[in-house]
Amino acid sequence: GGICVVSILIAALCIPMACMGAAEAEKAEKQAHAGVPEPNDFLGVTLCADYTLVDYDQLVSYYTELAAASSRVSMECVGESAYGRPMYMVAVSSPENLAKLDTITANHKLLASGNLDDGTLDHILKTQPAVLFANPTMHSTEVTSAQMFPLLAYDLAVSNDSDIHRILDDVVLYFPPTNNPDGHDIVTHWYWDSLGTAWEGKSPRELYMKYCGHDNNRDYFMMNCAETRVWTGVLYRESPPLLIYDIHQMGSMGARFFVPPYYNPPNPELTSS
Repeated sequence: GGICVVSILIAALCIPMACMGAAEAEKAEKQAHAGVPEPNDFLGVTLCADYTLVDYDQLVSYYTELAAASSRVSMECVGESAYGRPMYMVAVSSPENLAKLDTITANHKLLASGNLDDGTLDHILKTQPAVLFANPTMHSTEVTSAQMFPLLAYDLAVSNDSDIHRILDDVVLYFPPTNNPDGHDIVTHWYWDSLGTAWEGKSPRELYMKYCGHDNNRDYFMMNCAETRVWTGVLYRESPPLLIYDIHQMGSMGARFFVPPYYNPPNPELTSS
């Protein structure tokens, strides 16, 4: 069922989809979806390349075009940031699932409430696609996930791989272009301005969120910030997911806790035996 393939999709968030097939098959797939914009071509950059970041307007422009061109992608505005930027949520799934998102959402609200009998629960679990909310770039200086997601969304939109079709049938993937639009632009524009100077790679001179800065995820129990209220409304009232995948990134100078290559052994106090 849908719940069983969520782990496959999470793995896909970390592994480029292009590696899944031969170059010829990939070319044929993209030709079959010639009207779907490829992110690097659309944005005029190589995403995730060194010294390259795209800002929030660029991300939104790409997802707008992708949703218009692909029946596997939709996008809606869900609120407004503290500095007045519109906040969006992208949905990627099979066209059949996207056509019945209202029903899928209603069923997930039932699951979240716990107020349903065993028969209804069993029916929903057997027939309901799993809803996964992936949350790129919660912390705006952890830039990689928001830069990577256009590549992932494009691959999901054009792939004819049977495993990808199964994932699209069994999972609805929700994600924002970035969790924190204001902070995303503050960090990106600062990087553009400081690139090639002595300040390159340093933190911006202002908080990369109007009030919280790096502490925006700590605001999820206080809900003081506009962005927190938008996302808690989505996650707990409007579209409760089965799983939330909150994506973070290690700093370039510290230990690597949760991304390869891992230290061996993970804990130096543990022996191989």
